[in-house]
Amino acid sequence: MLTVDELRKMGIEGKKIGPLIKLSKDWNPEEQDIFLKTGKLPEKESLSCKKGSVWDYLCNNPALAGWHSKSEKRRWLVDSAVVLNGLRPKPDDICPDEITELVFFPNSNNKITML
Repeated sequence: MLTVDELRKMGIEGKKIGPLIKLSKDWNPEEQDIFLKTGKLPEKESLSCKKGSVWDYLCNNPALAGWHSKSEKRRWLVDSAVVLNGLRPKPDDICPDEITELVFFPNSNNKITML
């Protein structure tokens, strides 16, 4: 993730800093280096769920229908706010065939256990 100091060294100030820091949260080190050298945002694939991924499971599971947006569910996975079979998967990880445990916000007082 980019820092305020890195962005200020590039001449970026004010209201532009917050959104860039938030965007950079999902960037890998190579994408960060490219941005710091060129100032160009990394090109991302479209925000569509990859078939068979954990994110796809959360987006298309009827039990979770109406639960927030696709992007918010993705953010939960990126922020490790979901435990699946004892692991904290990332959005593009392959979803296991058998799910024995699904927990949202495991470190919170508002923990939700689905299975």
